[in-house]
Amino acid sequence: MDENPNPSEAPFADAATLAELARLSAAAQAAAPGDTAPWAALWAATLALPRWIFIARGDEQHPSPFMAVMDEGPMLMAFTTPERAREGGLSLGLPEGELGRLLAVPGGAAVDWVASFAQHGVVGIAFDHPTLGYFSPLANLPRIRDWL
Repeated sequence: MDENPNPSEAPFADAATLAELARLSAAAQAAAPGDTAPWAALWAATLALPRWIFIARGDEQHPSPFMAVMDEGPMLMAFTTPERAREGGLSLGLPEGELGRLLAVPGGAAVDWVASFAQHGVVGIAFDHPTLGYFSPLANLPRIRDWL
């Protein structure tokens, strides 16, 4: 996990990837009940991201990812880019001064790290709120990864 990622040093989703995620998210949201193919494509693209970005909370020695209470319960808020993390944090009521510290988790390690927060009562993860806003229960993430 990298704290305070520098966009010039860490790979983040590029414009083409962001556009593809938006297209896949729209297709998944519009899918008929029981149609898992669009959701599989969206999560495959999400799992392939080079880094998952989180707004860091807590002290410098033990930062934790920002969580928001949504209708489903406490959810980790993940983002594809530092810019989307800033937009999401502001939309969820965080002051500008609390948005500078970020955590960047390599995509390959993100699922297990995120899933570990279930033991603390976190029920899910949402991506790019409010831009895309798709989510999954934490318990489903390892299953999704293994299924794909």
